[in-house]
Amino acid sequence: MKKKYGIGLLAIIVAVSAAAFTIPSQAPEKKAPLGPFYFQFSGTHSHESNIANWNEITQSQYDNGACTGLNQKGCQLKTDQKDMTGTHPQVVPVDAFDIPQVSGSVKEVKNTTL
Repeated sequence: MKKKYGIGLLAIIVAVSAAAFTIPSQAPEKKAPLGPFYFQFSGTHSHESNIANWNEITQSQYDNGACTGLNQKGCQLKTDQKDMTGTHPQVVPVDAFDIPQVSGSVKEVKNTTL
């Protein structure tokens, strides 16, 4: 009887010990695409904080874009993060006058003066 339970107990100890040192396989973690991302404002003044009013543009369009003569204060911005749809900036921080500001993931802004 000792032999019967002793072997079973030994088997349980070996199984628990083996499981304790086994690393479970993990699926590779999906990472968000890395920026920078560039956006141009397509709305009217006082709607600059609405991310749906910002459309993605290329770096070349951003670098060569002029922000003059427009009817809004926000013009273009450079950010490190997009929203969940991948088509708009994640957030557009603005001041009390709805002018986009550099903050958090927004690294650069081009604003116009009215």
